[in-house]
Amino acid sequence: MASDSVIASDLKQLRLQLRQARRSLSNEQQKQHALQAANYLLAMPIWQQSNLSVGVTASFDGELDLTPIISVLKHAHRLFLPCLCADFTLAFAPWQDETEMSANVLGIPEPTTNQRITIDQLDVVLVPLVGVDAQGNRLGMGAGYYDRSLGKARQRPYLIGVAHQCQQVERLPVQPWDIPLDALVTESGLTIWHIHHS
Repeated sequence: MASDSVIASDLKQLRLQLRQARRSLSNEQQKQHALQAANYLLAMPIWQQSNLSVGVTASFDGELDLTPIISVLKHAHRLFLPCLCADFTLAFAPWQDETEMSANVLGIPEPTTNQRITIDQLDVVLVPLVGVDAQGNRLGMGAGYYDRSLGKARQRPYLIGVAHQCQQVERLPVQPWDIPLDALVTESGLTIWHIHHS
């Protein structure tokens, strides 16, 4: 049991360090990273399919800003934003420019509409993260919303992590319930672990 608690305290420390690293980026760096990552992500062949259902996020706490990506994807695909559920899973609500938003309990904007779908109804999810390793294992904020939602999913969407390069680490401890990413995009490029088969 001791090793579990050691890992837990290490992860807490690592989360703090990585969140600090992304928060310490200047506005200029944030803007540059968002545009560079958008170029890499939008060059992926997956977007040649039309009308995909795509889960995106409103960036928060220094996360990579998806605005340049969203501004392109919204013209050809249906976008959905995550909404927190009482059972600590995520539902996804349709999003357009005019969608009414309000802050959830974590202070992250989410659509106010009651129209919701589950994560397995999405084709692709752009997944926020705190850390990611060379094998595609993701470190989230710690509440487990994505892992819990994906664990319940009948089929999983294609998962693309979105992050700053400074959030990449060599290796993360993996729990049995952790679900690895299929691909990762940062300002430095694109890493693909699993090819998307349409």
